Formats: sequence, structure tokens, C-alpha cells
Amino acid sequence: MALQRSMYPGATTKRAKARYVAKAKKSAKAKKGHKSATRAKRPNYWKRVKQELHLLICTDDPKYASLRKHLGKESKPTQIAIVTSIAGTIGAYIGVAAAVIGPFVTLGLMALLQVGHNAWCAAQT
Repeated sequence: MALQRSMYPGATTKRAKARYVAKAKKSAKAKKGHKSATRAKRPNYWKRVKQELHLLICTDDPKYASLRKHLGKESKPTQIAIVTSIAGTIGAYIGVAAAVIGPFVTLGLMALLQVGHNAWCAAQT
């Protein structure tokens, strides 16, 4: 008689399967009621990051005033580089000058950023 494989590790008979299931239930029950005094509950890091992003993006909290000021200074050259790159890529693909596509790219990015900003702030409150 050939041994029948089952989805239970090492269980080849009904009796072995029953022992495996009973052992698993006992182990789960023991873990459920077990409280460890040494293990503290870890803080939810992602939740804290989202709270801080909300303060930065959606409020005028003084905590991030210097960062907002710095971002305001550096945004102009960054915006020009991003729009130029996107417009150049699209222009080369469809055969139109980047200068013609630039304003459309700018409007599209502004709309996307405004919608994203509003959605983020609405979801966090």
C-alpha cells in the first residue's frame, strides 16, 4: 500500500492528521492566552508618518515652517527641469516642439498636484 501525501506535514494517516490538528489547536490556544511582560506594543510607524505629512502639507503648523520656506525657494528650478523633461519626451514622441507642449504639461501637472493635495488632506481629516 502506497503512502498517501497530505497537506499536513508528516501526516500520512487519518490518525496522524487528527494528532497534527489537535496539536495545532492546542498551540494556537496557548499563544492566544499568552501575555508577555517583556514585549511592548510597537508604535505604528506608518500612521505617524502620515500624521507628520498631514502637518506639513495640509496645515500651517510652525513645526515645518522652515521646510516650507526652503521648498518654496528650490521649487522654481525643479519645476522647470521637470516640465522641460516631460515636454521634451512627449514632443520627441509625437513630433512636436517641446515649447508647444510645455504649457499643457504645466497645466496637467498643476491639476494633478492640486487634486492629489485636496484628496490627501480630505482623507486625513
